[in-house]
Amino acid sequence: MRRSRVQAAWNTISRRQIRCILWSPDNPYLYVVKSKIIYKDSIIDTYDTPLGIRTIRFTAKEGFLLNGVYTPIKGACVHQDFAGVGVALPDGIIEYKIRLLKEMGANAYHSSHHPPTPGLLDICDRLGMMVMCENRKLDSSPQGIEDLKSMLLRDRNHPCVIIWSMENEEDLEGTKMGARILKTLVGITHETDPARPVTAAMNHGWNDGGYSEVLDVVGYNYGLREGIPINVNDHKQFPDRVSIGSENVALSGTRGIYGYDGLRGRCSAYGLTFQWSCHPERTWRQVIENPYLSGVFIWTGFDYKGEPFPYCWPTTVDPQGAMDICGFPKDIYYYYKSAWTKEPVVHIFPHWNWVGMEGTEIEVWAFSNCDYAELFLNGKCLGRRKIDTFTHVSWKAAYEPGELTVKGYINDEIRAVKTVVTTGAAAAINLDPHLREISAGKRGVSAIRVSLTDAGGNIVPTADNDITFVLEGPGEIIGLGNGDTGSLEPDKPVKIDLRPTVPIYIDEVFGVVGDYPLVHDESKKFANRRAFNGYCLVIVQAGKESGKIMVKASSPGLKPASAVIDVL
Repeated sequence: MRRSRVQAAWNTISRRQIRCILWSPDNPYLYVVKSKIIYKDSIIDTYDTPLGIRTIRFTAKEGFLLNGVYTPIKGACVHQDFAGVGVALPDGIIEYKIRLLKEMGANAYHSSHHPPTPGLLDICDRLGMMVMCENRKLDSSPQGIEDLKSMLLRDRNHPCVIIWSMENEEDLEGTKMGARILKTLVGITHETDPARPVTAAMNHGWNDGGYSEVLDVVGYNYGLREGIPINVNDHKQFPDRVSIGSENVALSGTRGIYGYDGLRGRCSAYGLTFQWSCHPERTWRQVIENPYLSGVFIWTGFDYKGEPFPYCWPTTVDPQGAMDICGFPKDIYYYYKSAWTKEPVVHIFPHWNWVGMEGTEIEVWAFSNCDYAELFLNGKCLGRRKIDTFTHVSWKAAYEPGELTVKGYINDEIRAVKTVVTTGAAAAINLDPHLREISAGKRGVSAIRVSLTDAGGNIVPTADNDITFVLEGPGEIIGLGNGDTGSLEPDKPVKIDLRPTVPIYIDEVFGVVGDYPLVHDESKKFANRRAFNGYCLVIVQAGKESGKIMVKASSPGLKPASAVIDVL
């Protein structure tokens, strides 16, 4: 009944030919519905509800249609944490993460594996990021139903939410019992919100127990695998099944590392060391060649705490993000950017600091969306490569210090250039706040990106100097990070303690871990963090008063730096 009333209302609007601006990731236009309670000719309460108008349709043949137009899902699964601040993120950091994903070309966000915060959905409405909103678990108990209804009622007015997910990788997938529980949850969801389809992020049992038949859209976690992807095979058997890649890729790689380093918990950024699904290049090819797949959510947008596959303690961070836990791009980020954006992109790696390896052949990769890429080493051409839409190109280059440059051509015109150079030692610190003006109060946050450069201003890709931060003014340091999956340094502000140091953990391979003469800094004005492959991050938050925050950074032997952030 609810579904028919909604359809009747929509038909009335269509007949009247009411013109409106449609919401989309490229144009996230929002209207406002103003509600008033009037009692005896007096307004006693008002409430403004942001509203976006758009149509969504998942189909078994054409894939996902947004406002009637085929729009492949370019999505990322994202855990709720971030460097230095854990899972209780200020809205400013949430917005920072969404903006980073959009810069990569993503148009969709899978809240893995939790209902997103209301603040995140407000930001996705405003910035233009579609969302798969996920229920925590398969549970039809009174508490489970209450939790589901709470999410649905809370989030159903958000235009960014395009699909509800009932669960993720539950053991009961593909069983009759699971199908009965799922049917209850799907029925409640359809009753509460008849305007959106329902899925489940499944990693098995797609064709068993009647489980998939309960869903509007069948989610395939790692259905895209080497060989013929499972969901492509299933489409041949079930041509009317609507599907989506709900969690895919799972490519382990550490920013700036180009070999296996198991002792320190690091994986090669080439992405060939550990992977249990399908390489991003093959994954995206399958989506474009088979539109009925609707799109993919890559695992993951960012590295995150926990699940440090393929390692274990003392590694503490999962390395499968397109960006590290601080939001610094890995090389694979540029594959997605080249595949998912229209701007000309060309990116080469690895770095070009290989002391003692003169004459050794180095494999050079490039990601690009140009027609051709041409590589030069110290001005000498090493060859031009035709770009396949979906894959990288590569060269073998005998290492010699200097300059490695790749040029991207479109219609024989140079449209993109990327250069890496052999740098000197780190000589200076640079601070780059993502916001230089923030609001007073706990919501005012700026992520200060820290880089180490040589005397010529080039970022040193192997620098790991320890940096001391001091904050002055109306604010505090709330977290730090560097993207090193094996780092055990404190994520919170600390200061030097002159008392004797006591080791907190001893390991036969790593030796003493956590042997820092440091204690928690209650003032949150002082902090230390070691750079990792040229970068680290410090996050500052405004206090209640307006004024100027100054952050100073220093390290022995390096030119210090400072940054000013206005608190308004």
